[in-house]
Amino acid sequence: MKKKSLVSAVILAGGLGTRLRSVVEDVPKPMAPVKGIPFLKYLINYLVKEGICKIVISTGYKSEIIVSYFGDEYCGVPIRYIREDSPLGTGGAIRMVVNSVDWSPMDYFLLVNGDTWFEVNLREFAEVAARIQKPVTMALKYMERNDRYAAVILDNESVKSFSEEKHEKCLVNGGWYILNYGFLAGYLNNFPQKFSFETDLLKPLVLTGSVAGVVQNEKFLDIGVPEDFFRASSVISLF
Repeated sequence: MKKKSLVSAVILAGGLGTRLRSVVEDVPKPMAPVKGIPFLKYLINYLVKEGICKIVISTGYKSEIIVSYFGDEYCGVPIRYIREDSPLGTGGAIRMVVNSVDWSPMDYFLLVNGDTWFEVNLREFAEVAARIQKPVTMALKYMERNDRYAAVILDNESVKSFSEEKHEKCLVNGGWYILNYGFLAGYLNNFPQKFSFETDLLKPLVLTGSVAGVVQNEKFLDIGVPEDFFRASSVISLF
């Protein structure tokens, strides 16, 4: 990947959002309103501001709400939708996208979770990924207080392990990745129809030294639980 060549982003937006049902009903989790505006709109605005000019959204639950809101183009950026007819897990969803697009084997793309706000500097992120040239580069966040996420052990830009323990002060997975399309196009065929990208693919790859990490100490929020969703209006300022 050449510098500044990261132009495509895939957003995972197919989750059921069951933990938010008590406060947000009848919409996909990424469409949960923050100050009256869908969370996904903030996320797409940020990606466009950071230079992304092609977007693929992996949808599932109530996908028609997302499609009707954004359409085929938003802020001059074309949007393509890949819909799961039944839940395939994060890994299965990514495989559907990879098998549906026609990118070059040398292409890298950004993968983000549709319920995660992380103000990653994409230029810096992409330049590190280009220099390291591993199949996966993760954006990591250092947390002073952590009660939700497993710790990530980083050694000289290489991710060494994921700890199952929730350390109070540690690096955590920010849910943003730069992935090599050519690697995934072949590798994903080794998995069952439904699987987890994080557990079934990422953790074994770490053991082979194939995963890099970049620390981004920027604003971070996962809206997946009500208490953090209610914090979103004070964390997200971009529009």
